[in-house]
Amino acid sequence: MKTITLGKSSTNDYVVSNPQVSRQHAVLTITDKGEVYLRDLNSTNGTFVDGKRITTNTLLQPACKVKLADTDLDWQAVVASQSGKTQVIKVSGSARQQPVQGKQCIVGRAKDCQVVMDHQEVSGKHAMLENRADGIWLTDMQSTNGTYVNGQKISAPVRLQKGDKVMIANRYELDWSRIFGTSGNAKKTRSTLWIGLTGAVAAVALVVVGIFCYLHNKAWTPAEVYSHYKSSVVLIYHSYTYKVYYKGQAVSSLVGYDAFNNLIWNTDKGEVDVNSVSGTGTGFFIDDKGTIMTNRHVASQMPDELKHPELIKNALPDILELLYSATSNRTARNNIKTIYNDMANVEVRCITKDLSVVMNDTHVNSESDWMFCTFLKNAPDDKVDAALIQLNTKKTPAGVTIVNVRDMAQPKHMEIGDAVYTLGFPKGLTVARTDVGIEANNQSGEITQESGEYVFGHNISIQGGASGSPVFDAYGKFAGIITSGFFFGGAGTSYNYAVQAHKAATLLQ
Repeated sequence: MKTITLGKSSTNDYVVSNPQVSRQHAVLTITDKGEVYLRDLNSTNGTFVDGKRITTNTLLQPACKVKLADTDLDWQAVVASQSGKTQVIKVSGSARQQPVQGKQCIVGRAKDCQVVMDHQEVSGKHAMLENRADGIWLTDMQSTNGTYVNGQKISAPVRLQKGDKVMIANRYELDWSRIFGTSGNAKKTRSTLWIGLTGAVAAVALVVVGIFCYLHNKAWTPAEVYSHYKSSVVLIYHSYTYKVYYKGQAVSSLVGYDAFNNLIWNTDKGEVDVNSVSGTGTGFFIDDKGTIMTNRHVASQMPDELKHPELIKNALPDILELLYSATSNRTARNNIKTIYNDMANVEVRCITKDLSVVMNDTHVNSESDWMFCTFLKNAPDDKVDAALIQLNTKKTPAGVTIVNVRDMAQPKHMEIGDAVYTLGFPKGLTVARTDVGIEANNQSGEITQESGEYVFGHNISIQGGASGSPVFDAYGKFAGIITSGFFFGGAGTSYNYAVQAHKAATLLQ
């Protein structure tokens, strides 16, 4: 008996590189009698035989059609090859079943290719086959992962000979001899070089058309994530204070003492201070109107350790007594007395003194380098740590890459061990300020905890100031927002969380 495990994890015997396929998706079992059974391994998106989702070990008949999630599986080729992790892609199965009509065939991941290989390692327009007078010619179209003939990566057009083995991305075998219904055995001619050059020129033209596709169909490196999104992020500065009101009027204007506009509770001293408190975070542009997404606690809330409006209110009678003794203004003294005797109508409100941002890759030399913002709204669900702010200009600066939060990674496709990336401003200006300007910090990690309703766990290293940083999956899709972390033993173990992308997207409703 032999088993062949199937899934997107590289630990499987047969790797199916598709985000909708689970890491350990299914298993084929070949009995000593030659019977083949298929069993689903509790995959997220299911295993299907002849269009029906299977829940038990299922005997496969030769005509059975198998799908892992939405991916066709040529299970007979898998069983026949029994060659470890090498996948065999033939013209039948996941590619076109009939020979190509015409003299040219494009192989790639894009849906408009004549032979489609829907795998992350395959470029949008990966390779081109040409049925010429002197045989079948193969040209690599500047693919990311290369085209190979008999184990050798090709860099120029190659005329294929009967028996040549063609591998796309050095992983997927192409049954090229069936594509045009011929193996192309014509002899070489003196025009071979000229024809090859002509084919190369055609390939370059097709690459221009296909470049957008294949740039977005492969897994991204951390450097590519940073390069693409570095203009998207901003460092947020937010300062808060408490302001005192009596029956809706600012107490400062009633008693002639401006300090009532700038109060905080100093926990260390155990008393009220005339001051404000500030913090930094990260945000990212989501449209061309200067709208920035970040955390709720970055955009609209004072830090927990300074949230003591009730202590400030309890201390106000003593402050009013001192002020009554120190002023000779009759109107002010009367107002102080009225307020002192009617504390039930006194309200202490947390307000924003300054909400501003600075762009990545810029210099901060003065207050004029900061761009002022206005708070827009929090996510409708209080459990979602996400909010929107907006530049007062209501216009996103030129050259900024907009993060498309609607093009998001789905929770069912995000599994433990999957790569995730972020970029932001941990420790604020302390780390971000460099000789060449304000520079975002790039961090990489992986998912460490199954997705919950609101957040997922990850091991990306974060510090204060990283809150609000965008998270991207391995293919550059928006995956969430850094929200919080728990640290043990100083620089020791940390457990970090990010807001689910689909929860953050509720802000767009």
